[in-house]
Amino acid sequence: MPHLQWTEDLSVGLPRIDDQHKQLIAIANKLIDAIIDNETDGVLADVFTQLRAYVDSHFKDEEAYMEEIGYPGLKDHAAEHAILYLRTLTLKRLLEKRNAVTPQDVSLFLTEWITSHIMNSDRQIGIFARSL
Repeated sequence: MPHLQWTEDLSVGLPRIDDQHKQLIAIANKLIDAIIDNETDGVLADVFTQLRAYVDSHFKDEEAYMEEIGYPGLKDHAAEHAILYLRTLTLKRLLEKRNAVTPQDVSLFLTEWITSHIMNSDRQIGIFARSL
């Protein structure tokens, strides 16, 4: 299962947000490691709890920044965050059931979620902020 790697393609051009995204990738990689190593439920649950808490904090901060700069896509972006957060809860439940989701499923979910969201939606925040 491949780990997520930070590349400049993921940069939105805003250090505050880029730094948070780097931390998010590190936590996602810890989750991937726990799954690869077939860690006990406690370790996996702990890492997943860290991921959910970090995502919640990051989304709130990012949405506050969008409001601060008057980002016109805030409402749609916040809705996207809500959907992503619900998807993490669903994934956690599937992982708890064992055999309901494969490590490859987790890797695909994390890769799609993080890279797609950053490269598409979050990048627009950077473009807007730099236009001010």
